[in-house]
Amino acid sequence: MGAGSRFHTVGGLRVMIPSPYRAKSYRGHGPTRGPVGAPVRVIAMQGLGDTVFQRACLRDFPRLAYVETSWPQLLDDLPNVRCCPPTRDLHLRTQSLNAAREYAWHTPPLGIETLSPMHHSHHPPGVTHLSDVEHSFGLPSGKRVTYDLPDFGMSPLAHERVAVVYLSVVAAAWKLTARAPSPEHISRAAEALIDRGYHVVTVAHLQDQREWSLHRSPVPAHRRFEHGELPIEKLCALIASARVLVCGVGGVLQIGLAYRTPTVVIAGGNGKCDHGSVTVDPRIESDSTSWLYPDEYCFCASWQHDCPKYISDFDAKLGAVLDGFDL
Repeated sequence: MGAGSRFHTVGGLRVMIPSPYRAKSYRGHGPTRGPVGAPVRVIAMQGLGDTVFQRACLRDFPRLAYVETSWPQLLDDLPNVRCCPPTRDLHLRTQSLNAAREYAWHTPPLGIETLSPMHHSHHPPGVTHLSDVEHSFGLPSGKRVTYDLPDFGMSPLAHERVAVVYLSVVAAAWKLTARAPSPEHISRAAEALIDRGYHVVTVAHLQDQREWSLHRSPVPAHRRFEHGELPIEKLCALIASARVLVCGVGGVLQIGLAYRTPTVVIAGGNGKCDHGSVTVDPRIESDSTSWLYPDEYCFCASWQHDCPKYISDFDAKLGAVLDGFDL
């Protein structure tokens, strides 16, 4: 760690981070200043899905970027990126836990320009989360996008027909109950996959009082990684090698898109922010991603709205999607 580094508390965990930097800051949407190749400190969004968005932008970013991130493993293969520990408070326990892992952090030079990429909670028609983040980086809109993640090697499971099912969950620090998919539909999807001969693996990061499942009973599965047993590298490797992924909207969906894993997205609500037209940019290859929307899909922008989530003829619709995947 560079000179001037000291210990700070990040999300209740003690990690070493650099001392505050003296830098001119530019926040929001607009082109970054400075010559091509000049270093810039990027105070990144810390969400898992947001990190995948930012990775796509950093690939084409023409400057050396010192990126404050809680997910360095997802960025550090990019030649123009140097990962730095986050200096802002982290909202989610999963972010704090990963940021506290041992990692060879970098320290940005003092006094360099600062950039804070962002996307709005909801957008005008035609604007996606990814295109909004691109604008934050000062990148031209409409360009070709490389949407990927690093190759983390072998899956933690050797079974050939793995189906990953992400539970319907809510975190105390991020109570986005409106977005969460119907737990009954998630459970029914797991049952259907078992009936089709898949080795079903459930995934979550549950902890009492901090992140909990919305399921009234355990989701049918052959193997469970429901309490954060998989570090991010293993989770990515599992999803990359899976025959199919079932999930709601969130970071796991973006991982599935990055690895081109056949994915069934069971939508919940909060459609102003989480409809497929907003969360999946049309430039991202998503031919192997299918959405199942509630009959009365709600386009609200409220985190805790009681959005209707019932999908009629769910089993038949899911079966048609799985048949179409030709798995």
